[in-house]
Amino acid sequence: MNKVLTGATLMLALSLAPPSYAEDDQTRISGTLEVELAADTIAPPTAELAITHELGKYVAAELVILYEDGVTGLDTAAMTLSPEDSNWSLSAGMIYMPFGNFDSAMISDPLTLSLGETQEAAIRYDYSLSNLSGSFYLFNGSNNVGGQAALDNFGLKLTHASEFMTTSFGYIDDIGDSDALQAAIFNQLTNNNTSAKVAGQSIALGLRMGAISINSEMVSAVTAFQAGQVEAGAIQPMATSTELAYGFDIAGSESIVAIGAQTSRDANALGIPKSRLMLGLSSDLQKDTRLGLQFSQDTDYGSVVTTSYAVKLTASF
Repeated sequence: MNKVLTGATLMLALSLAPPSYAEDDQTRISGTLEVELAADTIAPPTAELAITHELGKYVAAELVILYEDGVTGLDTAAMTLSPEDSNWSLSAGMIYMPFGNFDSAMISDPLTLSLGETQEAAIRYDYSLSNLSGSFYLFNGSNNVGGQAALDNFGLKLTHASEFMTTSFGYIDDIGDSDALQAAIFNQLTNNNTSAKVAGQSIALGLRMGAISINSEMVSAVTAFQAGQVEAGAIQPMATSTELAYGFDIAGSESIVAIGAQTSRDANALGIPKSRLMLGLSSDLQKDTRLGLQFSQDTDYGSVVTTSYAVKLTASF
């Protein structure tokens, strides 16, 4: 939901605490409201409403409704089976695939998310054991190879986390089903009947050394898309993101300053820059209120440089 806006931008996000609407606390409602002020105009607000209901001891259902860019739609809708005190869960419904980490201390989403974020109807199995965790999922791809729709897409993610380091690897059998590439393929073909799948991979590393943290990730297609499938020529999209952050206190308020560099390759059709440099600062103003600042410099595929600023004020209650 986060975006970098050209010029000075003020974003107010109100996170609504989850009140109970059932005597046994089985139903919880929460939401977010984001209002953007830029130059002499107010952008349409972004609103998200989440409803979660516990169906006994083992099953929970969740609905998330999103209003963004003037459009209201169902963002996620899923049921999850997870026995008490178990280390596994099974989810089914419209969900986001666990492909990529997309970690960032910045206001804007990283270019890795712009390339790899994937939302589909899916079945997902999660398992954890000590420092290891894994996810395996099957989904209905929106890209139909040969014009045939079937539950024949899959992916997996493996993560190892310790106190000082986190590493993860993700694989999806068709990165063309990411939200951004789906749109690019449709714009090129006027449909999503593709000739072949193109697998995707995600590799991420996170390091923590006291107040200093480093996050780096690469998301890419494993092989090239055929000429005419996304662009006129054959392309192999890739995006990277690396950030260095330092945590400290300002008058007792938790604060973070971060610098970041992001790049992309063969991603002109996705409308994302070829490179991005960032400087960000965020700090708690008071309890449940946080202010974030960001400076960005984008270079597009035509070597045009654009400078943008963003300010984000987040209040939660």
